[in-house]
Amino acid sequence: MSEIRVTVRDTYLDAEAINVVSGAIGTVPCIFDFDESWNGYAKTVIFYQDKSLSQTVAMLTGETSCDTPFEVLLSAKPLYIGLFGTKDNQVKPTNWAIVKVPEGTYSADTVPPPPSPDIYIQLLNKIEQYKQDNSESAAAAAASAAEANSYAQDAQASAESAATYAQDAQASAAAAAASASEAAAHAQEAQQSAENAASIVNDAVNIKDDVAALKESIETSEPQRVVAEQARVTAEQGRVAAESGRSSAELARVSAETARRNAETARVNAENTRVSAESARASAESARVTAEQGRVAAEAARQAYHESLQPYLNTFIETIGIGVEYGLEVTPTSPPSGRVNV
Repeated sequence: MSEIRVTVRDTYLDAEAINVVSGAIGTVPCIFDFDESWNGYAKTVIFYQDKSLSQTVAMLTGETSCDTPFEVLLSAKPLYIGLFGTKDNQVKPTNWAIVKVPEGTYSADTVPPPPSPDIYIQLLNKIEQYKQDNSESAAAAAASAAEANSYAQDAQASAESAATYAQDAQASAAAAAASASEAAAHAQEAQQSAENAASIVNDAVNIKDDVAALKESIETSEPQRVVAEQARVTAEQGRVAAESGRSSAELARVSAETARRNAETARVNAENTRVSAESARASAESARVTAEQGRVAAEAARQAYHESLQPYLNTFIETIGIGVEYGLEVTPTSPPSGRVNV
């Protein structure tokens, strides 16, 4: 059997697809197992393979299963399943669960079936079903009451007939007592009439019991009518809760769109910052290259200056040596101009 089993524990949802392939229409029930934290919530299930083509299914309080919309089984793509519950002013969402849908042999491209009803139509259908069930219960109760009233009238007529028969039997007994000559003949008739009267009285008693039982049945049907009215009230509350859920979902969509725009603005700003940082890095690299070129030029100038001093130093050292040897005063020549700091 093809089915999707969903386990919901608080806000965590886990789903498992059993024998589910693409192209299935009306043959894949989605069965839910809720923990006690979902008691009293009206649930809305959301299915999608493509977010632009998501399908929602409403479940009233106490329901634990729904049909999987065929629109989300048209192709062999991952199927996303999530839900949220509403109770009073509370909204309880879950995570998204993903199930794989292998490719099936049927394609809906040839003869597409009619679209699944939207969530509002689903709620109206369920409310109409509750109304129809309540109307049938009320009609059955009215028919039972009418039948009981008919039985009561029949019982009343039977009781009146029994009383008449009893009066006739009593008159026959008086006539038998007055006519001694006819007592033997009429005694038997009187006995038979008395027996008939007793049987009729017994029937009247039984009919009275039947009337009492029917009366009790009528009184019992009143709680059923009350239960039906409570079901109608519950259905109306479910419709109101569903409308509240739709409004909340619309607010959530607007908030998500605003967040997306803010995120896009932040991304653009971050990209601008990155470009500016890259430009600053390029400028710093250019300055580093220029500084390195200046350092190389300075090092070359220092080396050239040292090389220009070498002849002077050689001459100075030679002159000092000669002067020391002969006791002469040594006056070094001026070093070359164009010195550099080293």
